[in-house]
Order: sequence, then structure tokens, then C-alpha cells
Amino acid sequence: MTENKPKRFKKVLRISSIVILSITFISIIAHFVWLNTGSNQWKLVKEEDGIKIWSMKTPGNCLLKCRANFRVQCTMAGLVKIIEDTKSWSDIGMDSSKITVLDPITAPGYYSAFVGFKQDMPFPFADREIFTFMQRFQNSQSKKVEVNVMAAPNKIPPSEGYIRIEHMHNNYSFTPLANGEIEVDFKNEFDLGGSVPYVLKNIGAAPMLYQMMADLKRIMKMEKYKNAKVAYIKEFDE
Repeated sequence: MTENKPKRFKKVLRISSIVILSITFISIIAHFVWLNTGSNQWKLVKEEDGIKIWSMKTPGNCLLKCRANFRVQCTMAGLVKIIEDTKSWSDIGMDSSKITVLDPITAPGYYSAFVGFKQDMPFPFADREIFTFMQRFQNSQSKKVEVNVMAAPNKIPPSEGYIRIEHMHNNYSFTPLANGEIEVDFKNEFDLGGSVPYVLKNIGAAPMLYQMMADLKRIMKMEKYKNAKVAYIKEFDE
């Protein structure tokens, strides 16, 4: 009996090694198949409470891109305020002590600034830090507003204990409609970085974006945004 134990152990070890190697091989193949697939077309994945969410898989990129669209009754300035006025970020759960604004420029039809902030992450993930370059343009004829928020990871040195996010490009489009509503279209390309598997990032992308847009829609009903005024922002009837 005693002599058979080493043999059984070796057999179990050999089978375990084969299983591990098989899983590893299948995972590698699945990764390259996923990496090189994708239609490069938006696919509707959720529609609720007037909010539509799409995702897009691009060949050569493991992460999904996401897009949201909805309409809201508020001023154009209200939407701009919640993005550019970092003092208002407390309404979306951000800690103002963790926000930095550098080199702001405001002019007719244009605004830009470098904006950095820290984001606490749930265990076991490390906290994140992101520095972005934000640009806002408004068409003087249509009054449509475009906002681009792009990662600027090298603007300042990273803070100790945080993972600096290096890839992000978000685009907001606010189009005023004749009935007083504003059509919000948001495209999101974002990599959380660190050791979070891209499978988890992809699973959470659409639900997180929906929640963000639902919160934005709710916040725009607040009086300080519904009737907000922002320098150089023209409303549909101006």
C-alpha cells in the first residue's frame, strides 16, 4: 500500500499538469480569437428609461467600446456645468479634495483644461489616478456642444500608491432640439489598467455606463442644473 502512494501522487500530478496545460492552451487560443474578431459596428445591448446603450468590438482590441444616447429637459449650460465645474462633482459622488485642475482656458465657443482625480477602488484592486485633457467646443450656428476628454498620463508624475490610467477617450455630444430637450450622445473608450482582466472590464462596461447616464439624467432634473448658466455657453433660443 505504501509503495503505491508515490505512484498515485505522480499520476495525479501528471493529470493535473495536463489539465493546467490544456486550460492554458485553450485560454491563449480564445484570447487570440477574441482579439481578432469584431464587426466594428455598434450593437444595442440595453434600452431602459429612454436610455440606449450600445457596445462595439473592434478587431485588434480586446476591450469593448460603449456608447449611450438619451434625451433630457434642461439647459445646455447644465450639462456643461456638471462636466467642467469640478465643485459640482460631489453630486456624482466625487471627493473634491481628490480633484486637480491645471491650465484652464475659457473663450467664446471654447474651453480646455487638464483635470486630474483619484478614484477609490473596491478590494482587491488598487486605487486609480487619472489625468485628462478636456476640450469643449460649441457650434455658433447649431449651438451643438462637443466635449472630448482624453487621458494625459504624463502631465504630472503619478502619485504613490495609485495606478495611473493611460488610455481614455470619451466624447460627449449635446444637441439642442426644437422641443426644448437636449439629445445626449456619449462614446466611451476606457481602459481601467492594472491587473483587472479584460473579461471583467467588458462584462461591467455596459451596466456601468447605463448607471452613469441614469445618474446624469437624474441630476439634470435638479434646479441648479435645469436652469444653469455658464459663461460663453449659448442656448438653443439665443
